[in-house]
Amino acid sequence: MPPQDDASCGGICVCISVLGCKSDTAYGTIKEKEARALSQFEKLLLRIRNNPKSVKFDELKKILTKYGYECTQPSGGSSHYTFRKNGMILTVPKHGAYVKEIYVRRVIAALDAE
Repeated sequence: MPPQDDASCGGICVCISVLGCKSDTAYGTIKEKEARALSQFEKLLLRIRNNPKSVKFDELKKILTKYGYECTQPSGGSSHYTFRKNGMILTVPKHGAYVKEIYVRRVIAALDAE
């Protein structure tokens, strides 16, 4: 399920349907057998949305390729990778293991705009 804005959780929460529960949804941790399990991809996307400061380049690349972006590796010694999809261009530099927060926020904004 896509993350939803909710003032009660202070930001973006994941809405998880609960079987046999009087309310339609529950926020936070609940028993696994009562809720639909999130896939690894959904967990990664949720973690990136909740903490854009600690995102590795490979994780961001996995998210973008799953959404259909094509990755172009830099040539000539550049460290800026280019991701393209339907005229949308995202450039993400790879300096070390982690990506700067501003680039992660740009990726999240691009994914939300789709």
